[in-house]
Amino acid sequence: TAAFVAYLSSLCNINFTATQYALLSSFMAQARTTLSAGGGFLAAIRIPLQVIQGEADQYGTMEQVHAIARGAAGPVETTIIPDIGHSPYREAPDATLAAMTTFLRSRGIVKNSAN
Repeated sequence: TAAFVAYLSSLCNINFTATQYALLSSFMAQARTTLSAGGGFLAAIRIPLQVIQGEADQYGTMEQVHAIARGAAGPVETTIIPDIGHSPYREAPDATLAAMTTFLRSRGIVKNSAN
């Protein structure tokens, strides 16, 4: 999209814009390959994963969340926080922390405590 091109261009030095844009674009393509179901590094991950995403994320998509869930070899728990954008930890810190705590407690990583 035009917005993405503008963003990438803003990251580049004017003297090397074309080269830097090509490099950044290739990173974007690599991310698609890495996250693709049945391939990339996700297929090697066997530990439990938690994916937290804002429902109104302007950069990530629900398909990316589903691709992670399909592609990982281990169990994946997804948490979609309503009315939140790209940074749940900033926009909804309490909901994010609660989701993380529940995930970790369910696996015995964090014990129940009064703190």
